[in-house]
Amino acid sequence: MKMIRKTISILISFLCVFSLVSTSACTKKVVVTDDYPVPEVVNTTDTDDTDDNDSGEKDNSKEEKEEREEIDEALRNEPDTLREKGKYQYNPTALHTISRDQIKANPKVARAAKKIMQAVYDVESSVEFEEEGCSEAELKLAIQLAQFSSPLVNTVSFDYDDETESIKIVYFPDITYDEFGDPIIGDGISEDETREKYEKFETYVTDTINNNLTDKNTDIERAKIIFGELVKGMELRYFINEEAENIEEQILEVGGETIDYSDTIVDQVIAGKLEFWQMVSLYQFFLTQLNIDSLVMGANGQYQQQGFSILDSEMTGSSGWMWNIVTIDEKTYHCDILFEKMALDSQRESFPEYEPEFDYFGMSDATRDESFKMYYKVSMETLNPTNSPSIPVCDEDYKE
Repeated sequence: MKMIRKTISILISFLCVFSLVSTSACTKKVVVTDDYPVPEVVNTTDTDDTDDNDSGEKDNSKEEKEEREEIDEALRNEPDTLREKGKYQYNPTALHTISRDQIKANPKVARAAKKIMQAVYDVESSVEFEEEGCSEAELKLAIQLAQFSSPLVNTVSFDYDDETESIKIVYFPDITYDEFGDPIIGDGISEDETREKYEKFETYVTDTINNNLTDKNTDIERAKIIFGELVKGMELRYFINEEAENIEEQILEVGGETIDYSDTIVDQVIAGKLEFWQMVSLYQFFLTQLNIDSLVMGANGQYQQQGFSILDSEMTGSSGWMWNIVTIDEKTYHCDILFEKMALDSQRESFPEYEPEFDYFGMSDATRDESFKMYYKVSMETLNPTNSPSIPVCDEDYKE
């Protein structure tokens, strides 16, 4: 599965356990650490055109100012249509903030990522990069940033061989494998079929936000309400009674070399039934659309029995886990949407109308340890494995 392979190898090397989300782009070449570009330092501070340097030449030409304005636009925070207009509007090019900030010294990567996201949203057959002048390594970073930011980008294959000025896009392609196990990208579905899927996904996201949030909600209220709506509204595919002994083993199997474009978040949202990693990724996507900082973290640790039948059964034998960390008003909280979902489903076995209690939303480090004692933790999302985002300390529980 495309979204899992690369991060699993990274997390296993750190935790020796598992991973759920991948960062690998579906291209014909593999990005290695040495391929990552050295960040480009850009001066974005405005100065007066009339200031001369020692040689008497102007420091800032009109062209340089225009370039800085374009750079600033690529890294600027996204508009908040819910607060500004009273109604949320889907943003196809909203970048995951923490990932975007990893490449802020090289803004053309952010510009390229936005261009990719827009082209995919518009179901274009290709995307042109001649004006951006991206190297192959920078382009791969842009693809990864786009994948972190939008589930739509994870439904496509990018084909560019040695060319970086134009990339072919194939939507929901068929995958076969050669004798060496390397993927062969086949034909995708039609433009009309793709648009239909994307429209259904966009409608779900838009309705979920507009039907449950108002322009008066604070950021923490937004995060909590959407957390609850996903827990109540989405089914979760459980692994009970399947061949794998526990979730961790299932995840390791999923983390193999298989790429399956029929099992994307877009498809599963339409079907209403998500894989474990998809639930966490979907929640993060909602937070990105709502301009709330978050990241997906993985941890090695020990599960603490919680007294919920499904949760206890599913977590038996698992030493690795993943969940969202949400930062609001300089305070950071653990938000485990999977634990909340499994706890609710356990309670609904006896009481079908039971509502989420939010026991696993807004947790401090100490409260997190009461359900999953953390031994080691790492960000599951990084554009450069040698410079992964640090995991912030969660000092206190959220209290209304």
